Amino acid sequence: MGCWAWFLLLGAAFGQSLNLPAEARVGQGLEVVAQGFPPGAYTLEIRGPNGLQQVNVQAQQGGFKSRFIPGVPGEYRVQVSVSGRLIEAQTRVLALSQTPQSSPAAPIAPPVLKADGLAVGDWHLPLKGQWSQPKVMGTRAFIYQGPLVLELDLTRPAVVAHYYPPAEVRVLETDPEPAVQLANGLRLPLAQLGGRPYEGSWDSLAVIRDYREHLKAQGAQALDLALNAPRPYWAYFATPPEEITPADLEAIGKDLLSRGHRPELRWGGPGLMRWLTPWTAQVFAARRQGLEASLAWSEFFLKYMPQFPGSRRLFAEQADWLEAQGRPDLAERYRVVLRQLEAWSVPFSVATAKAWAWMAVILYAILAVYLTLIYLPNQTRDLRGQGGWLLSWLRNPLLRLRHTVLAYASFGERLLFVLLFALAGGSLLLAGLASRVEQVYTQDALSRGTLRSQAAQEALRALSTSATSMVDALLGYSLKTDNPEQARRLLEKAPSWAFVLVNRGEPQDLKRAYQIAPGYVPAREALGLGGDFWTDVYRAAGVPREGVPTPRLVWIALLQSSAQALQHDFLHTWTALPLWDREWMAWGSAMLFLLVMLYHLLSFLIPRPRNAPAHRGWKRWVQLVFPGSPWYGHGWGVLILVGVALGAWSWYQGDGRGMYGFIAALVIHLVSWALRYGRRSTT
Repeated sequence: MGCWAWFLLLGAAFGQSLNLPAEARVGQGLEVVAQGFPPGAYTLEIRGPNGLQQVNVQAQQGGFKSRFIPGVPGEYRVQVSVSGRLIEAQTRVLALSQTPQSSPAAPIAPPVLKADGLAVGDWHLPLKGQWSQPKVMGTRAFIYQGPLVLELDLTRPAVVAHYYPPAEVRVLETDPEPAVQLANGLRLPLAQLGGRPYEGSWDSLAVIRDYREHLKAQGAQALDLALNAPRPYWAYFATPPEEITPADLEAIGKDLLSRGHRPELRWGGPGLMRWLTPWTAQVFAARRQGLEASLAWSEFFLKYMPQFPGSRRLFAEQADWLEAQGRPDLAERYRVVLRQLEAWSVPFSVATAKAWAWMAVILYAILAVYLTLIYLPNQTRDLRGQGGWLLSWLRNPLLRLRHTVLAYASFGERLLFVLLFALAGGSLLLAGLASRVEQVYTQDALSRGTLRSQAAQEALRALSTSATSMVDALLGYSLKTDNPEQARRLLEKAPSWAFVLVNRGEPQDLKRAYQIAPGYVPAREALGLGGDFWTDVYRAAGVPREGVPTPRLVWIALLQSSAQALQHDFLHTWTALPLWDREWMAWGSAMLFLLVMLYHLLSFLIPRPRNAPAHRGWKRWVQLVFPGSPWYGHGWGVLILVGVALGAWSWYQGDGRGMYGFIAALVIHLVSWALRYGRRSTT
C-alpha cells in the first residue's frame, strides 16, 4: 500500500480532522481516523464511484476510527458534519495492477471578490449583496455578510462550511484563529458559536435567505457542499416552510432549548413575525396533506414556541379542527395547554388599565352631574340674593364655596364621591405605570423567548440599579449560566417566589417552593411528583427543567419596580409617565388632583343646610335618569351604575352578553326606583 501520507483538509484551526492515506488499493481496508471531535454520534458519508455509503460512528475520548473496503478504483471522499461544519478528507484508490503516481500539487489560485460573486481561478461562486473581502488562512478562505460566514476550500474550490454567529459580523479575524467581532460587542471564535441565542436584527436574516435563493436561481447549489448541513434555528427561520421537514422542526426545537429559549417565555415584535408568519400559515396549509402534516407544525409551536403574537388563537383553531377530524384527545391536549398559557399571561394589559381609568373617570363624572342636578333647586334658592348659581362665584366666592354641591350632599354621597375620585386618580396612575412597564416589557431584548441573551442581561441590569428585589431575581435567573456566582447572590436576596426557590436548588428551597405553589411544575418535577406537557419536551432535548419567570411574573416584577420608583422619587416618576405629551401637563394634572382632593376632604367639614326643601318631584325624576341613584347614599347604588356601564361597554365591544347585563342592570334600577317611590306615594 506504500507509505501512509496523512493530511488534513478541514478543521485544523479547530482541532478537528479526518485522516486518510493518500492512496489505497482496491479490496484493501481503508481506515478513517477522526481527531478532536466532541463526544457523540456522527454519520460518516463515503462518496465514491459506486455512490454514497453512510456509516454511523460514535466519538469517544476525542475521536473515532472506522474502516471500509473500496470495491472499485477512483476518487473517494469522506465527510462528516460537526457543529454545522463539514469536515472532509479524500483519497485515491488504485487498481491492483495500477502503478502509484505522484503528481505535483497544483498552485492555489487566490480568491477574488467581484461584483457578481467570488472567483477562485476559473471557479465562480455567485453572490448577492455586500460581502466582505476574503480572508485567507492557509488553503481556506472566509467571507461574511451580516450573520453569515462562508468557509471555502481553495484546493478544490467549494464552500465547505457555513457559520452562523448570533449577531451581525463587523470584523472577521484569522489570527491566531478564525473569530468574529459582532455588532453587540462580543468576540467569538468560529468554533465556539454554539449555545447562544440570536441577538442580531431579524431583518438581517434576509442575508441567509438571499444567499440560498440566489444559488438556487443560478443553478449553483453544487458549489456549496454545506448547503444542507445542520444549522441554528434562526437560519431555518429564513428558509421557506415548504423546504422544512418534520425532522427539521424537531432539530430546530431542540436547538432553541439548548440556546436558552424556554416555552415559558414570550416572543414578539414585527421583525420576528416577518419570518414566523409563513410558518404559522403552514399549520393550515399542511391540512391539505393530512392530519400528521399539520400536526408537525402545530406541535412544534406548542412544544417550543407557544407564546408568540396570535399563538393562542392558532392553538384554539387547531383544537377545533382536530375535534372536527375525530381526534378529541388531541384537541383536549391543546385546550389544556391553552389554559396553562392563560395562567402564564400578564394579569392585565395597558388597554385594560386605560379602560379601567376611563370607567372610573366616567363614574365620577356621572356622580358629579347627578349631585349637581339633584341639589340644583336648593342651590339656586340659597344663592338667589348673590346673583344666582353662576354669578355668585364672582360676587362672593367664599359664600359660593359654602354652597357648593357637596354642602347639600349627605355623608354617604360625599364619601362615595371622594372614593370615586380616588379610584379615578388611582386608575389613571395604574394606567401610567402599566404603560411604563409595557415600554420595558415589549423591548426586543425581552421578547425573544429567553432572558439569557446579552441584551436581556443588560436591560435587566439597567433596571436592577434602582429596582425591587424581584427584578434582581430576574437578573439572577438571566445570569445563572454565564455568571453562576453572581446569580446565586441575587437569588439569595430575592423574595421567596416559587421560581426563585427552584433556581436556588437547595433541598429546603425545593420543599418551600412546593409548599408555596403545589401546582408549580418545576417544583413538582424536582420532588418527583409529576410534570406537565413540557416535561417530556425538556427530557427529550436533554435540557434540565428550571424555574422560569413567566410573562406574568416578569410583568409583576416590572410593575413593582415602577411602583417603588414612584415611592422613592414621586415627582420625577410622575412626570416621566408615558401619559403626558408635555412636562407641564404632568405638573398641571398633579396640582389639579391635589386641589380637587383637598376640596373633597374639606367638604366633610361643611355643615349641611337644615330645613332645606325636599323638591321631591324634581328629585324623583332626576333619580329615574341615573341608574342606582336612589341608593347612592347607601353605597350599593353605585354597583347598579357600574353594571349598566360594564354592560354597555361590553355590548359596544361586540359581546352580546353585554346587552343582557345592561338590560338586567336597568331593570334592577327601575324596579328599585319604583319600589322606593311607589311605597312613599302609598304612604
